[in-house]
Amino acid sequence: MAAVSDLRQAPAPGSGALDRLASLSGVARVAVLAGVALAVRLVLLAAVRGDPVAGDAALQVDAAARLAGGLGLSGIAPQVELHPTALVPPAYPFVLGAVFEVLGRSVTAARLVSLGLGIGVVVVVDRLGVRVGARAFDRSDADADADADADATAGASSWGAAVSATPAASLTGLVAGLLVAAAPAVAVRDVLPLASSLVALLLVATLVLLLDGRAVAAAVAVGALVLARPEYLVLAVVLLAWTGWRLDWRRAGWFALVVGLVLFPWLLRNSMLLGVPVLSTDVGRQLAALYSDEAAASGVGVDALVDARFDDLALTRFDEAAWDRALRERAVDDLRAHPRQLLTAAGRNALAVLELQLEPNRLADERDGIPARLRPLAVVAGLAIGLAGVVGLLRARRSRGAELVGLAALAILSCQLLLVVATPTGRVPIDVLLCVGAALSFVGVVGARGRVDRSS
Repeated sequence: MAAVSDLRQAPAPGSGALDRLASLSGVARVAVLAGVALAVRLVLLAAVRGDPVAGDAALQVDAAARLAGGLGLSGIAPQVELHPTALVPPAYPFVLGAVFEVLGRSVTAARLVSLGLGIGVVVVVDRLGVRVGARAFDRSDADADADADADATAGASSWGAAVSATPAASLTGLVAGLLVAAAPAVAVRDVLPLASSLVALLLVATLVLLLDGRAVAAAVAVGALVLARPEYLVLAVVLLAWTGWRLDWRRAGWFALVVGLVLFPWLLRNSMLLGVPVLSTDVGRQLAALYSDEAAASGVGVDALVDARFDDLALTRFDEAAWDRALRERAVDDLRAHPRQLLTAAGRNALAVLELQLEPNRLADERDGIPARLRPLAVVAGLAIGLAGVVGLLRARRSRGAELVGLAALAILSCQLLLVVATPTGRVPIDVLLCVGAALSFVGVVGARGRVDRSS
């Protein structure tokens, strides 16, 4: 409890320049954040490879183009002909496809969509930082929650209405937004047609809405988030439990119902076209890459789509759902036979998340079109922000805002360690949340220095 008490003693930042920054509000605040984000991303836009895109970006663009062309969400893999697929999560292709419907297939348009979503992340992270900072520095959770409940009951439409931001809370939000705006590992992916910017936007919006007590709206956002990253169903369960624990179980019930309603059309579509009501048919491939005997022999990351050792499943490829099921069963059976592979896979993914296994991450970035010369800066900045973020969240862990951000980060980390082959792009949502923690660290240090200066 002492850590939170120390943080709450941090009053106004105590510096003229910081006070002026903290006092920014409304259009001026959004303009500063969006301007910095845009400037950084325009510089990176010129540095990052354009057309043709490759890797995951190419899958997203192709899926969106087929949607815009009236072919539905379809693909060729794992078969040899175009067919309805659930290998690619639908959320980002649907957003991109809507743009392609108007402008035609264009990699430039796709990159601009991601850029716009990335700027949106910066602006919304500011609002999350204000709410987390209010609970960590200025007010009790009970006071902040009472304001949020009153605004939710009154139907307040302004995201700023739920928290009366004092300077420390306001500065926390602004610093968090500026960190996301400038963080190279986040910004560089906002100029590529990757789903990470949409995922981060939906994630941050979900947390803001939950801290405002708006469980139904948060459920819509988290349902869309699961449609962008199916493994984040784990996160949805964690947020459901938090809603019941910290808000009330009635709202948790509505949360679960609305998430189910958001997911239902996609599950129904897959049941009708693929024969099974699944969120994704890529689960088996990911698990095989982590836990199969082939992964144990050659290292985590084997790809059943191209690895000849999986040719015994070749006939199942003509039924995508059957292929996915066969890979899942193979991975589970092999893991039961060799349970230590769980630790091996988690260890490999942990090294990738921490950027301590550089070669696989470098190859993943190259496939996505990220220049090698940007990697050292992205790695160093990411580690610095990550360390400061962990410290900030731990110091404020007894405040409800930091608690929610930390739980969300841990849930996503568990997905990265155990359910998928971890990549730098998959770590972006964690980086965004750690920027909020880093802002808590910064404002805590500034507040402590201000107290020392005033006492001397």
